[in-house]
Amino acid sequence: MSILEIASLPYWIPEIGLGIGRSRVNHLEWEREWLLWYDREGNAYPIPEEVIESERQLAEQYQQRAERAERALQQQQQQTVTRLFSLGLSIEQIATACNLSSTEVRAILEQL
Repeated sequence: MSILEIASLPYWIPEIGLGIGRSRVNHLEWEREWLLWYDREGNAYPIPEEVIESERQLAEQYQQRAERAERALQQQQQQTVTRLFSLGLSIEQIATACNLSSTEVRAILEQL
């Protein structure tokens, strides 16, 4: 590899289908230039810390979605129980219709 090739990093290595180049990155709590692997389009592959942070953010997003879905389900369940009770169904009938226990139906109705 010549000086000219190093200056035009990332340097493509066709035998392995990767490029190697340098970039300023905070890795292992060191802000400095590191050698990184690059894909054919010149995009650096992420370092482990970037992968971990990306996965943490993704997990957080999934957790928030799950919490919103749970709240929506509880709200819909509460509306259904309330509506069925207002139509004159007994607690046992509502429990059977909504696949809940009588205790759960009572707890929902007590929240009103």
